[in-house]
Amino acid sequence: MVKSHPFLTEKDLEKILNAPINCHPSQRFIINTIIQLLWDSGARISEVTNLKVEDFDSNEKFLTLRNTKNKQDRIVPVTDRVSKALTELVGGRKTGYIFKGRLDKPMSRLSAYFALKRRVTASGINKNIRPHSFRHHFITDKLNKGAVLPQVQRFVGHTSLSSTSLYYHYTQADLRKVLEI
Repeated sequence: MVKSHPFLTEKDLEKILNAPINCHPSQRFIINTIIQLLWDSGARISEVTNLKVEDFDSNEKFLTLRNTKNKQDRIVPVTDRVSKALTELVGGRKTGYIFKGRLDKPMSRLSAYFALKRRVTASGINKNIRPHSFRHHFITDKLNKGAVLPQVQRFVGHTSLSSTSLYYHYTQADLRKVLEI
């Protein structure tokens, strides 16, 4: 069973990215990049925090997501804004984790989770937003914009269409459209 996830809007994203939190500008940039990557790719938080420099192709604007839930690597395109942010984070490095934690290890999922939760609280949004909420948003958004279920399934790395369909959030307006067909 899939947990309930709130529907996110572009306005929510902007509030989260611009939330007034007290941290170093470089830390703000890192967390903003993670949030934008979650929003723009539908990736799982562990796929994002485990990204290595060598997984990012800045020329072609692709990421190779490794150590995925289903043990299958997958290659996904990234948006221009994410590519630009990742390029800045990587700098001249050739190896290592993009989102570094302590002792050259990847940032932990929990560190990313709590950073996001601090942002959501500071933004004033009264929704139970978690990293996985961005995955739900991504799938719903792409299906609403006309992508077909098998395309989205492949993009997000699900092994079945039924898994992907569980992430789709219907609105009352969506149900009204069914009546009008």
